[in-house]
Amino acid sequence: MASTTPIIRPYLRGSPPSDTASHDRFVDEELRRIQYSISDATNFAAGGEYASGGRLTAVSGSPFYQGNGTGFTTCYFTPAVHDIVPIWNGANFIPQQFVELSDSLSDTTNSPAACVASSLYDYFVSMRNGVMVLSRGPVWTTTGWGTSARGTGAGTTQLTQVNGVYVNAYAIANGPPAGYGTYVGTMLTNATGAQFNFNPEFQSGSGGAANVYIGLWNMYNRRPIYCYNYDNGTGYTYATATWRGMRASGNLNIRYVNGLGIEGFTASAGLQVTTAAAIGASTAFGVGHNSATGNWPYAKSVAMSANAYLLVGEATVHLPASLGAGYIAGCEFGDGVNTNTLSQGYIGGQFFQ
Repeated sequence: MASTTPIIRPYLRGSPPSDTASHDRFVDEELRRIQYSISDATNFAAGGEYASGGRLTAVSGSPFYQGNGTGFTTCYFTPAVHDIVPIWNGANFIPQQFVELSDSLSDTTNSPAACVASSLYDYFVSMRNGVMVLSRGPVWTTTGWGTSARGTGAGTTQLTQVNGVYVNAYAIANGPPAGYGTYVGTMLTNATGAQFNFNPEFQSGSGGAANVYIGLWNMYNRRPIYCYNYDNGTGYTYATATWRGMRASGNLNIRYVNGLGIEGFTASAGLQVTTAAAIGASTAFGVGHNSATGNWPYAKSVAMSANAYLLVGEATVHLPASLGAGYIAGCEFGDGVNTNTLSQGYIGGQFFQ
């Protein structure tokens, strides 16, 4: 009898690039793939045959892409730890081998409608006329920071589980019938329209870099991803005893998406403070989650004596992920009296994507 264990491919795919940075990234990505292929294949053989081996990615052929890019107009579902995805046939899930699939965000052939700005979409893999396709579900009914919702009932992208596998609960226009689409992840579009951003690596600008997104979330084969947004502008002053985003720029944040609202993440905010030459001069700072104006209990205060001091500090917290769209922001709070000088603020996080 032929073995049902998926083939493990413990070798580098292709030749490493010649320049050092690209070479290192190539090898790191391939080692991660090899590391997880063995354990995933073992789970498959032991009865975990419903675990898809693919990942949503912004770049063709790069399942663990962690570079920087904005304005992506195509999403790919590519083999990562193996090339099998379970597809419902009406009675059972059948493991199907697949090659890379893609979806243009303006497509209406396999999806209900073209994507619109600042919105959430689920991705499903299914068979259509004997061909495997990647389809988008309908837009989520609510896309809000910490308040997102798929909606329920016909015409929505509501999920349900069959044998532990998430599938579309209702038929999707131009896509799979109810229950026939295997859910593989969720995408958050940017403010422009039929495109998304994926730029988690070091970003900077005066007041932070604008539009920093981790715009894709994978149902299967998630990996840690690190993101950092830094304010490289000149020093500024703040005295008001009110929480606000650092420098009040509105840019020192990181937007993320989580399709099921599962798993937590770690976030850190830092700030350089030069206190005024006054007793009790202080500045508080910390991490905001889905708001920059709340009274965050995990902020870290800095207070000094009558002399002016330069201080550098960091506040770190572990947070639950929001369902759908969320963001973290670097926040600051004055003492209400003294004008302190602030600079070099940042917000960073480790997410699972």
